[in-house]
Amino acid sequence: MPQVSRQGPPERAEERTRLGRRAKVVILAALAPVVIGVAVLPFILLTVPDPHPVKVPGLAGEIAGTYVMRQDGLYKLFPYSAPLLTFPNDALVVDDPRPKVMVKFRQLDLLSLYAISRYASPQVPAVDKTVDQAGKVLYLRPKEALNAGQYVISAARDGADGGEDYFYFTVP
Repeated sequence: MPQVSRQGPPERAEERTRLGRRAKVVILAALAPVVIGVAVLPFILLTVPDPHPVKVPGLAGEIAGTYVMRQDGLYKLFPYSAPLLTFPNDALVVDDPRPKVMVKFRQLDLLSLYAISRYASPQVPAVDKTVDQAGKVLYLRPKEALNAGQYVISAARDGADGGEDYFYFTVP
């Protein structure tokens, strides 16, 4: 039987090992972002706040925030750190044309920095402002019934950075 000869030089063990290492590095480089993304994504999603109004049992356990009283309970509004270009679809719909708004902070600033105004309009309704005895809760209540429409509450931001927060609601 004739013997078949091999074509080309024999492979060296060193070259096979290096090729294996390169392949491993390429595989790890491709999989690392996927693994990190899968591991980190849930934590990122948990830190994104829910912009929907949230029903709370009362102000007793709350440190800071802006709240609106409705017939079915007290709702905490989502704070926006800048005015919105479009009115949020999930803004709270109030059932009272003279909603009772409560702003609770560790320290209230000048009362002139808190207001209720009509969204995308210069109209600012007259509002009664009272502060509780502890000086932690500001109560805002329109002096007259608000017309149906979209409204924004502007409130001084609690803390050293200053600025304003904006809270949105609708009067049907």
